[in-house]
Formats: sequence, structure tokens, C-alpha cells
Amino acid sequence: MARKKKEEPQAAGCPAWLATYGDMVTLVLTFFVLLYSMSTVDVNKWRGLVMALNGSPEIFDFVDNDSALGNTGLQDPPEIPEDVFTDPTDEWAEFIEKLMEQADELNEESGSTEMKIIEVLPSDMKIIIRHDSDVFFETASAELREEYEPDIRRIVETFILEGVTDNLFSEIEVQGHADIRPFQAAGVLVDNLGLSSARAAAVCRFILDNYPQIPKALVKSAGFGDTRPVTEGEFGGLDDPNREETWRKNRRVEFVLFRNVKMDAEGNVYEEANS
Repeated sequence: MARKKKEEPQAAGCPAWLATYGDMVTLVLTFFVLLYSMSTVDVNKWRGLVMALNGSPEIFDFVDNDSALGNTGLQDPPEIPEDVFTDPTDEWAEFIEKLMEQADELNEESGSTEMKIIEVLPSDMKIIIRHDSDVFFETASAELREEYEPDIRRIVETFILEGVTDNLFSEIEVQGHADIRPFQAAGVLVDNLGLSSARAAAVCRFILDNYPQIPKALVKSAGFGDTRPVTEGEFGGLDDPNREETWRKNRRVEFVLFRNVKMDAEGNVYEEANS
């Protein structure tokens, strides 16, 4: 009689086709979970993204996590105001434009009076308000002329106070400049460098004494003597036929308004510090 053939033992676990089928079902489920997660608006993350781009905490009405938005699948995203993505440099540019208009008005009003032309020299990082120093001081003197103190007040109130209130400036520097002519004077003002420094300090002191709303830490003075002519290299030497005009331009007081900004490692402005 023939022997009965032994059956081969079955391998442990599920059949190979079932494992492949299970992997496919898992992948399909993962795919649909991914689609669902992409269709759900997370309000906190959305709000954080807009805050990071704009710097303003109140961009749209806040929605609680318990509300329908962000918890029930596909929803319309919150509406964002048009000014959310405003360039941070717009405020500085608008301020410069306003100062330029005010300077033009003052210059038109001055006409033939003794008040000198006011110049506004703007840039991305600072604004220079330039004024002839001979109006403020007698020759070789660092004592402010009382009759021209209103001119300093006009400069401060027209060009500086608003920027201080809006926190647009990181620093206000009053700079004194002189021409190359030597002079004889008693006391500590023995040269043009000392004269320009004393004149800048006198204007700075006047501002701090009369405008307590301007923080003292914001204002400083500096004197440069004849080292920084208005036009590079034009000091007004004896061979200069226009030396009198060159000297007049170089004798000046400047109010330098440094922009209050935050910068990245490459020196690029990425946010207004007052925002």
C-alpha cells in the first residue's frame, strides 16, 4: 500500500497578497488624511503668519479654537486688510515728503528776510536739516543770538517734534560746521573745531531746555570744524573766486535725524523699530 504524502507546513503570518493589500489601504488612508489636513485652516498659525509679516497683533478678529473655523474641514480663510503687507519704508518716505513740502513753504515765507534758506537732505537712513549758522551766532561766537531763537523753535516744531512723537528717530544729532578761515578769540574757542563744537552744544542745550517732550538720551551734539565742506573738496581757498560764497555755505548748523529701524545681518532694513 502506498504511503500517505506528508503535507508541507504553512508559513506563519498572513498571506503575501494580504500584506500588499494592507499597505495599499494604509497609503490611501494616509493620502486622504493629508488632503483633510491641508483643507483645514489653523487660525492660530494663520494669525501668527500674518503677524510675522506685518508686525501688528490686531490684524483681523480673533476666532477661538472652539469655533467652527479650523475644526470642520475646508473653510474660507480670514480676510486680511489691504494694508497688512505695506512696505515698512512707506512711513519714512511719507514723512520725508511732508518735510520737503514744509521746507518749501518756509523758504517761500522767508523771502527777503534775514532768515536763511532751510535745506532738507533725505536718505534711506537719515534726514539732514541744514541752516546757515551765521543766523544763530555772531562771528567767532558760540552764544545764541536771542532774536533768532524763534528760528530754532520753528525748525524743531516743524521738522522734529512729530518724528519724536511717532518714534521715528533713533538719534538726533546737532552738528556744527565752520569755514577754513582762522580767527582770534579768547577763552576755550581757540580754533574752528572748538567753535563748531560749542555752537552745536549751544543749540542742543536750547532744544533740551525748551522741549522737555524730547528725551535727553535722544539728542547729542558734535562739532566738525572745517573738515566737512558742503561740497567735497570746496573749502574756499585764496584762489577760489567764489570763496565768500563757499565760506558762507560751509558755516552751518545741521540737525541730523537718524532713522529708527531694525536691520538684518546684511544691513538691510526689515522692520521699523517703532512698529
